[in-house]
Amino acid sequence: AVKLERSPKLIISLLGILKAGAAYLPVDPEHPVDRIAFMLNDSGARFMFTDRAKDTTFTSSVKTLEVEQVWSALENHSGQSVPLTATGDDLAYLLYTSGSTGKPKGVLIEHHSITNLMLSLQKTPGIQSSDRFLASTTISFDIAGVEMYLPLISGASIVLAETNDIKDGRLLLELIEKQKVSIVQATPSSWRILVEAGLKPNPELKAFCGGEQFPADLADRMLGICGPVWNMYGPTETTVYSIIKQLTPAEKSTTIGKPVNNTEVYLLDIYGHQVGAGATGEICIAGAGLARGYLNRPELTGESFVSNVFIK
Repeated sequence: AVKLERSPKLIISLLGILKAGAAYLPVDPEHPVDRIAFMLNDSGARFMFTDRAKDTTFTSSVKTLEVEQVWSALENHSGQSVPLTATGDDLAYLLYTSGSTGKPKGVLIEHHSITNLMLSLQKTPGIQSSDRFLASTTISFDIAGVEMYLPLISGASIVLAETNDIKDGRLLLELIEKQKVSIVQATPSSWRILVEAGLKPNPELKAFCGGEQFPADLADRMLGICGPVWNMYGPTETTVYSIIKQLTPAEKSTTIGKPVNNTEVYLLDIYGHQVGAGATGEICIAGAGLARGYLNRPELTGESFVSNVFIK
């Protein structure tokens, strides 16, 4: 488990865990104590990396590692790179959903799934080594992975917003302008806050919008302020984003576009049959982004993760 304040040590810690072949459980320090205790106990986490080692307000058998103590001991270790042991089928992270339909569900994401997404987004919408990507999302929300890993694999820069910045639209706006941020990813709610706070027109600013339904009026306003505006869609269970689309001023509604690489999307009726063109159906997603399932929830996994009968 990783329960750290927003700093470079947070990103370094996640990369270290992945490189060691372990998996991380992101924990937002701002989350309620009961939720944190549930995630630690349900996940069976053995360690918790934290900068609040004296926080004992919840009960768990997890062993606490204080980041400052670990950092101070680094000089006693070799600076040489450790051999990579993780494979594509190994677990990369365990992320709990909001629990809106009951207790939170732990979603198991493997290395190959997050790698596939990063390599796909690297091409479309695209990122250059000269880009500066704002990282303002809590690590307990899966889109945070895009803000951290996409710039790093592309030689671009991360502009890491501190906790106070992400709570105040004006401070976040100042950070975007001062640091010459070129890519911002946010939910429609957060984009509306930025727009209302006075986001200045910038044709060089690429906008990623996901996590919620994208209102047409907001999309229209953003198209007059930002450069490319992308609607990004996907549930946690299919690794952040599965379907993306660049919006244009000519559109009267915000549609979600086409799948990312190595992903298939089907529209099915209540009998599991594909619907015809123009008909309404349930979105079903298959491919490289599919999670391993839900932790310790075999029945729920069986209901949501079904066999793909369309692959021969």
